[in-house]
Amino acid sequence: MPSHRKARTRRRERPRHGDGGAALLTAHAPVLGVTTAALASLSLLAQSAGLGSAGQGPSADEVRRKVVDLYRQADPATATAVTGSVATAAATVATSVGADDATAAAHRRAEANRAAAALSATRRSLRAAKREAQHKLTAARALLAVPVPAPDSAPTHGLKAAGALAFARAQVGKPYVRGAAGPASYDCAGLTRAAWMAAGVELPRAARDQTTAGAEVAPGELRPGDLLFFYDDRSHVGLYSGRGMMIHAPHSGAYVREEPVGCLPVRGAVRPG
Repeated sequence: MPSHRKARTRRRERPRHGDGGAALLTAHAPVLGVTTAALASLSLLAQSAGLGSAGQGPSADEVRRKVVDLYRQADPATATAVTGSVATAAATVATSVGADDATAAAHRRAEANRAAAALSATRRSLRAAKREAQHKLTAARALLAVPVPAPDSAPTHGLKAAGALAFARAQVGKPYVRGAAGPASYDCAGLTRAAWMAAGVELPRAARDQTTAGAEVAPGELRPGDLLFFYDDRSHVGLYSGRGMMIHAPHSGAYVREEPVGCLPVRGAVRPG
């Protein structure tokens, strides 16, 4: 049996006082959910864009385009609402990326400046070392250009002469014997030859031959150990002992002795060695 009751029209319940925020949140939940998701996706893409500053991700424009396209495909009605937020966030990402690029460029410039300063210091050091080396080389060449004098043989000769003189003085008192060369007796040339042989210098046996056994010496330049020759034929020889004295074996019947050079006529002098 048909009912004559009129169908009740359902009234939309108005939100009670205090529930407006919840109702509004419910009404716009899809938009807010989409916006939240958009911002979350944008955050992830922004991280990728941060890596893109190092050449590993998309640019800020690509981020913005991808996010807008994504939500247009998902819900065209909410795409317009999130476009402004996406654009703002993308601009923030672009600003951050640009700041990072500027910081990296400033860091690279600072590193380059430090490297250039170090290179300049190294070049200055090398130039200073080169100048010093050139100075030393010039000084060495100057030294090589100076003729080096021959070594002075005076100290060596002096030692040998002292040895010969000491030997001769030790023979004082031994008899003169013609043709004798020691060790018990001597003639004049035998004594001088034995004395210099004791010092390591070989001399001829005869007095006249000893006149060519060394360099001739002027009377005013005599040194101890020089040979003195007497008489015109230079047949007698003695050993100069210094201070105008000499040691010699005079003649038969006499003994080796030390006496003044002036007791006999000097005709020359020779320095052995």
